[in-house]
Amino acid sequence: MAATALLVGKDTGDDAAPSAGATAATTTSTGGSTGAPSTTAPAPLTAAAPGDLAATDLAPGPDGFTATASFGGVVLEPRAVGVTVAYPVVRVSSDGDRTLAHVEFAVWNCLADAPPADPATADCRRGLTEYADLPSPDLEATRTGDDGVRLRGSFPTYTRPNGSPPAATGRSYALEVELQDRRGTVSGTLRLGDGEASAAAGGTFTGQ
Repeated sequence: MAATALLVGKDTGDDAAPSAGATAATTTSTGGSTGAPSTTAPAPLTAAAPGDLAATDLAPGPDGFTATASFGGVVLEPRAVGVTVAYPVVRVSSDGDRTLAHVEFAVWNCLADAPPADPATADCRRGLTEYADLPSPDLEATRTGDDGVRLRGSFPTYTRPNGSPPAATGRSYALEVELQDRRGTVSGTLRLGDGEASAAAGGTFTGQ
């Protein structure tokens, strides 16, 4: 199974966070006979504050999917000396009607002009990790056959400084992810602006 992920672009905007949606099913009857069940679409997931959806994952059911993938480094921002880079981890779930994606950006400030393979052993200093949670419909999800999905959306980020409540960064990153299941192996590519990174081993994808 293979996952391909693309992170494209970067905006500015405040982080977002979570809440949950509900599914309602109603059955009507007329003259003593029971009519066909009428199922309403699940309510969209919403976030009242940054981080509200961080712990939310959707149960895949018969029509959904779940996936995780970690990626190499991409440049978040060039600086006067060096670059700010991130090593994203993506987690996505869908119940067939709604999709929710989480991204964790491990941030490093490096003196080099490109992301090193291992920032911990390079001339880099760790920054605050950024997080983002984006539900549909802001997150677009398109199935690509029975074993794949393409995701697209702009993710406002937030941080959790020193264990404090989540705080918006004012930054947002446009994310495009393509995932495929190929015999249990997840591979892929993530792009952010002009940067590109490959998925690391150990990703997962389950779906119908």
